[in-house]
Amino acid sequence: MDGFKEFQGKNLDAAIQEACSYYNAAREKLEIEIVQDAKSGIFGIVGARKAKIRARRAALREAVESVLGKKRCDVRLERPLKRTGRISILPEIISS
Repeated sequence: MDGFKEFQGKNLDAAIQEACSYYNAAREKLEIEIVQDAKSGIFGIVGARKAKIRARRAALREAVESVLGKKRCDVRLERPLKRTGRISILPEIISS
């Protein structure tokens, strides 16, 4: 897995929180794959297992594609205004 790191927790939320802490990023900024969900087992003792996930930082292109769909596109950045410090990301759809 390219750039993925594995995390565990007593449930999925705990494993995801562990990943967020490791990367110092919000959940929305991570790409997360669930390997296995937690299982409590018999009486919470026998057969219990932790939740496992794989996580990595979401790449900018992948994040843009997830918002715009899987269309092939180029992203053009407009020069920001000096006072605001804002940038605009404008997709340019390329016809195949």
